[in-house]
Amino acid sequence: MDRLRIIADDKIPYLKGVIEPYADIDYLPPFQFTPVEVKSADALIIRTRTLCNESLLEGSDVKMIATATIGYDHIDRNYCAKAGITWSNAPGCNADSVAQYIMSVVFIWSRKSGIPVKGLKIGIVGVGNVGKKVEAFARRCGMKPLLCDPPRALAEQDDTFVNIETIAQKADVITFHTPLIFDTDFATYKLANSQLFEHMKERPVLLINSARGGVVDEKEMLEFMSYSKQFDVVTDCWEDEPHINIDLLNMSMLSTPHIAGYSYDGKANATRMAVDSISSYFSLSVDTSSIVPPPVVDPVISVGLIINNLIDKNIIKPEQKEVLNEAFENVTSIDDILKNENIDLNIREYIVGEILLKTYDPRNDDQRLRNDPGSFEEQRGDYPFRRELKAYSVKI
Repeated sequence: MDRLRIIADDKIPYLKGVIEPYADIDYLPPFQFTPVEVKSADALIIRTRTLCNESLLEGSDVKMIATATIGYDHIDRNYCAKAGITWSNAPGCNADSVAQYIMSVVFIWSRKSGIPVKGLKIGIVGVGNVGKKVEAFARRCGMKPLLCDPPRALAEQDDTFVNIETIAQKADVITFHTPLIFDTDFATYKLANSQLFEHMKERPVLLINSARGGVVDEKEMLEFMSYSKQFDVVTDCWEDEPHINIDLLNMSMLSTPHIAGYSYDGKANATRMAVDSISSYFSLSVDTSSIVPPPVVDPVISVGLIINNLIDKNIIKPEQKEVLNEAFENVTSIDDILKNENIDLNIREYIVGEILLKTYDPRNDDQRLRNDPGSFEEQRGDYPFRRELKAYSVKI
């Protein structure tokens, strides 16, 4: 039997060397996935930049497509069904990474707006693998989740879900975690539009889009932003990637190049899930034990050093140092800090914010994108991956 031929995106980490004992594999950039190249391939391992449709796949030998991403709107599922092509995605692979991104952003916004994180209502639109992680993290920080997921609400007959209008009317923070859906009763295309924005007037609101660019109507949101000065936006996903809206870049509180889920941990999970799908389909028994993220260079975050830094910045008074060191003597997690009600809430949240920003600070990605928005695709493709919060430990 001839060896399988697989074509893989050359930006998928941890993949090289894993499948080679079982199949012949070529690594190509997305723009080289052409009908000629894929014609004799048995399987493809891709990211979102490869559009798998009839134009690419007709007449090919492709039997299996594994996308190392949560999203799958770049795969023409109807065509694949007709052509007998099986496909898989990687649901939940980077859910913890996105939650880390969201909460880092929330703590930055809390400082900007002067509103404590504890007690904020967070509207989570799309409560799947990612939305559930965001919900859990938000609850740890004392936020009050409002959950909107019409397909789940219908399937589960659960009246604790709220509609999108309620989110717009009541939530202080609104974060989207939906796929991009066009033509069904649960369409998400331009879900955030002028009608929705009208419910957000005259109060501080933070809107975060780390789902898909088309979920937000950028033109209508920019118009709303022009006169609603308490409305802040964090944009990670853009309508016309990689050609992003410069006006939105300039007006967003934070702008990043579609990297909310870009952690070493999430990438390792996605690669492993893609390989497992290929392995299962072709009965290869591929060993994926080598697909692990690299160790953290400095995995211990010192609360004591953070306290010293905050004293140097005049955020904490020097006379508070001894009390804080004693209060957090046995700290092992951010939960230990947040739950210590003997310490002022603002101080607790400032310290937790510093911990989160040491694991990931989106302001660095924001600055890179503002410095060179034309290199959006390069910044995304050559991203300096981070580790997730669970890779770190906390001590005094």
